Amino acid sequence: MFGVSLWTVLGSIAGVMSFVLAAWVAFTGTGVAQDKGVLGPEPQTSVSFSPVPSLSISASPSPFYPPSPTPSAEPTTDEPTPTPGVNSNPSTRFLMDVSFVSGGGYSEREPVTFANTPYDRTLTVYCQSTAHAWTVVGYGTFTATLGVNDAARSAIGTTISATFTNQDNQLLVADTTVSLGKPRKVTFQLKGAVQMQLRCRAKGNEGLKLSLGNAELVR
Repeated sequence: MFGVSLWTVLGSIAGVMSFVLAAWVAFTGTGVAQDKGVLGPEPQTSVSFSPVPSLSISASPSPFYPPSPTPSAEPTTDEPTPTPGVNSNPSTRFLMDVSFVSGGGYSEREPVTFANTPYDRTLTVYCQSTAHAWTVVGYGTFTATLGVNDAARSAIGTTISATFTNQDNQLLVADTTVSLGKPRKVTFQLKGAVQMQLRCRAKGNEGLKLSLGNAELVR
């Protein structure tokens, strides 16, 4: 009964234990207790990390440039620009540039010559019964050279008398008489006149015209 050797029994037991252990590992997929020295696969844990946003810090602040001031508009002036060939002195005004308030029929604004002397800024009026009139308020003096144009037709033997009055028919200067080749310069005070009237009468050729050479109103 006890003829079986001890080593044969121990070998059988070890074989059985190996079989059981192999079956257990295959069934559970894990190892035996740690004290047996056999370890199964450890569970894997996945850990994810969100990227940390980067913070950009400038070593020095950007320079500040204040806005440039808006240039102011150039000042303007209401002074009119003088027109070439026109009296640019504001204290005087040529009579040819002043509008008629009455009369003015057949008048002309063109250069004339008296005894071969030119007068570029000249007003020539027709001598008729109606008086010629202009507004002269604000002006103190009137000056002009009265005469008959050297190129006037049928002027020989004809004389023209000129009378200047204010709006009340008061004389501003004594009557002045001119003829071809014999002009006369007149200068007189307007004496606060609002309007100045001119009446001219031709003796000989009644259609002859009177020219007021470079006639000016002066303040």
